[in-house]
Order: sequence, then structure tokens, then C-alpha cells
Amino acid sequence: MSMRDAWCLVLAQSLKKMRALEDAARASENVQATHDMRVACRRLKSGLRFGRGTLARKRVVKTLPALETLRDVLGAARNLDVLLAALQAYRAQASLQDRDALGGLNERWTRARAARQIALEQFLSGEVYREWTIRMAALLDEREPMASPRVADRLGALMWKQYGIVRAYETQVDDAPSQILHALRIEVKRLRYLLEFFSAPLTAARRSKTQPQKLIDVLIALQDLLGEMQDAVVSDEFVAQYLTRPDERAENQIGDAEFHALTRYQVFLRAQVALRRAQAPQFYAALVSPWFRKTLGALTARL
Repeated sequence: MSMRDAWCLVLAQSLKKMRALEDAARASENVQATHDMRVACRRLKSGLRFGRGTLARKRVVKTLPALETLRDVLGAARNLDVLLAALQAYRAQASLQDRDALGGLNERWTRARAARQIALEQFLSGEVYREWTIRMAALLDEREPMASPRVADRLGALMWKQYGIVRAYETQVDDAPSQILHALRIEVKRLRYLLEFFSAPLTAARRSKTQPQKLIDVLIALQDLLGEMQDAVVSDEFVAQYLTRPDERAENQIGDAEFHALTRYQVFLRAQVALRRAQAPQFYAALVSPWFRKTLGALTARL
């Protein structure tokens, strides 16, 4: 299979999944649909990023602004879903006094989530999104005048290039701030997507015991750990905004009980960040181990 045809297949699958979620994401504050659509959107964005060398570059560029807007709109809604879920879990084990005192924060975030839902519905029903779906269809239907290189010619180099980006964090990961670890998570996710996109050709040799899923599982473990850390970082930032912008609240001030409950919640969140930061090097070590490189080499050698 040509690399271009492979990318078109990958993108078409992600696009189909994303569009199948439109009604569920538009209809209500559907937490799972919003999450799944955001994941499909990110996979589509990664596919366009990796495939831009073999796809029609001008058409790819034209699809990116609307796709990035969709990603941001979905992300804004998803962030509030995560914030609310984490706050509810914390309140469930907090003292009755703190549980009540955090009600104002919960109400603020609930209202914000409703506003994000309106923005999501408007975008999905708007002309920009409709035109974007037309551009995506045109991109996937276009045929290049010249033959595209084969998957076997390009995929190995693409895999190792992305792995090199991930491994470049090796000198930083032990003492890395949350911003660096968040950037690492993005690159780990891209490597995971590559392995998932091309799982079929990488497993073509049926007799081999080496499977992409072994590598994918390692990537998911680190991605999830860093994702939990980033969720706590974002929650802390949103609590800080709530504390410093009382003018946005109906009562226009924060009482002592609420203030102390909020600061205790921040202490809890920062402890979660510290714990996962301390665990990150151990999880990352599996990615830079000889086993990981040997397994990735065995997979790409089959191409």
C-alpha cells in the first residue's frame, strides 16, 4: 500500500468516528461523547501532521484552522468535565464543612460547563464546521499525479524520528517541571498514535511474538500518569482563578470557611502533582530501555 493511501485510510477512520459522535456531543453535556470526540479530533490532527509530507500540503493547511478550533472547543468542555469529576470525588471524602464550602466552586464550574456546551453546539451547527467537513472530504478524495512512496519506505523512519523526540526528554525528566512533562505527554501520545495507526502492517508477520500492543501499553501507562498530573495542575489553576476573581461571583466575596476549604483542596491537588512527578521517571524509563528499542526495531524491521 502507498503511504498516501494509508494516511487517507487512517484519516477517514478517525473522521468517521468523530462525525459519528456529533449528535451525542451536540445534544447535551455528554461527558463520554465529548471525551471520545476530542480524542478522535486529536488523532485526526496527528494524522494530518504526520501525513502532510505525502498528502496535498495546501489542502492539509486549509483544514487545520477549523480543526484546531474544534479541538479547543471540545477541550474547553472536556476540561470542565474533568474539573467537576475531580472536585466531586474530593468532596465525597472531605469533611461535611468543606463539602458545603466547596459548593460555590462546583456551581461556578457547572455554569461554565453549560456555557462551553453552548459554544460546542454552535460550532458543530455552524458554517465553519460544515465547510471543514467538505474540505476534509476533498482532501481524502484527491489523487496525486505521481506515485506515493510505499508504507515500507517511510514508516520505519517516521517511527524512529518520533521515538527520538520522546527520548530527547531523557536528560530532563528527573527534575522536570509540569510544563515539560506535559509536552512530553503530547509527544508520547503521538508515538502511540503512530503505532496504533499502523498496527496492521507492523503485525503482518503472524509468527512473530513481537506485537505493537506491548509498546502501546507502556506508552499508555506514562500518558495516563502524566495526564492525571496535568489534570491536577489545571484544577489548581482554576481554583486559583476562583480565589482571585471574586467579582465574578454573585456574593462578591469569599468567606473564611470557603477560603480554607479551597486552600485545602489546593494542597491536595499539589500533593497529587508531586506524587505523579516523582513517579514519572520510573514510567519513562521503560520507554528508553533496551527492551523498548529492541522491540520497536523488531517491528520496523518487518516492513
